[in-house]
Amino acid sequence: MNDLVLEKTKELGKIIADSAEHQEFVKWSDAMENDAAAKELVMQYNANRDAKMRELRELGKEPDAETMRAAHEYVQEEFSKILDNEIIFHYIEASKAFDAMMQQVNHVLKFCVTGEESSEGGCSGSCHTCGGGCQH
Repeated sequence: MNDLVLEKTKELGKIIADSAEHQEFVKWSDAMENDAAAKELVMQYNANRDAKMRELRELGKEPDAETMRAAHEYVQEEFSKILDNEIIFHYIEASKAFDAMMQQVNHVLKFCVTGEESSEGGCSGSCHTCGGGCQH
């Protein structure tokens, strides 16, 4: 592999690690890991969600639209409950922000390497596709 590519990849990795998005993600990940109440809430949410999905599978047939809507609503209500926990809320927000940044980085890299714009949206690195609103 080209030494310059490796060097620049390491440089990009360091810049990403030092980014505000990554720092916030690490901060709230650590907070989640060290907060028993937040971990318990997430475990309970996962158990409730899994039980609801198991219930749907055990119907033995494809659930109708109303059953699916009710299951979706139940899971959303359970999720909104855990968002009342400050640590979980900030962890999820930080995770979304970091994921969005990484997707944007990947879109720009793909565009720079292949010249193809990503079909997944996001910044392609070319202002002619969006008018420059992303401020990349």
